Amino acid sequence: MKIVEKVLIILAIVGYVLKLLLIPGGSMLFYYCLIILWWLYFLLGFAFFNGIRLTALFKKDSYKDIPMLHILGSVFAGFALSVGVLGILFKLMTWPGAGINLFVGIIVCLTIIIIIAIRRKDKYKVYYNGLLIRLVAVTILCVALYFLPSITLIRMIYRNEPTYLEACERASQDPRNEQLQQQKEQARQELIHRK
Repeated sequence: MKIVEKVLIILAIVGYVLKLLLIPGGSMLFYYCLIILWWLYFLLGFAFFNGIRLTALFKKDSYKDIPMLHILGSVFAGFALSVGVLGILFKLMTWPGAGINLFVGIIVCLTIIIIIAIRRKDKYKVYYNGLLIRLVAVTILCVALYFLPSITLIRMIYRNEPTYLEACERASQDPRNEQLQQQKEQARQELIHRK
């Protein structure tokens, strides 16, 4: 893993722990670290995974020793990892849309893991191992979060807000009940205005 990637992951973990401890700023630190990681994978995955420095990004010589399939594979791996990271962000922040992001991230990451397992060659072992480590880690985290009920996270995060927590629990028991969903949204709005 590259230094920037490690720092972002460590800071994201610290931010989420701060969020769980109800320390102000934890959510923002977590959010910004994962968004930067998402951009890194999504926009610069082709260069990041092939060891191309940011300063050499637009130089033609930087790409001459890299097979075209590696660049293409890095683009797809970057997309898969970015979708997985986005799903992780949505789930841990308890935002809507987490399930679909996690599901798509799992499917795309697993597809690329299978392709790498078939295509892997000793000559490019470092390249493939780097991708595999990232893909497997994100896939495992996505699977774990996909099956974790959102109400569990809500109970942890909003343990000091009984009104909102009760509204969320009622709404999660009957998700098609429009009145309960409106009560949940009203409780959320009141929570936002209090803070």
